[in-house]
Amino acid sequence: MKYQINIIAENQQIVVYRIINLFLKKKIFIEKIEANFNEKENFSKILIIIKNLNQNMIETTIKQINKIIEIKKINYKKIL
Repeated sequence: MKYQINIIAENQQIVVYRIINLFLKKKIFIEKIEANFNEKENFSKILIIIKNLNQNMIETTIKQINKIIEIKKINYKKIL
């Protein structure tokens, strides 16, 4: 399965590092990652596409990402 994860976080580069580190620890392959920093609003939009995960694993990973203090909003959806 392929999933798209959309994250809105505080505008700090360390947030992207923490998210990537979480995926590395779990040995989850990141197919694509985009981070758009917006200095005016002080928020970042992060898009991550991952594959080869089951539903339970993606839900657990989303919960762990959501524990990062700088994360304001996170959602995911299954893609083709």
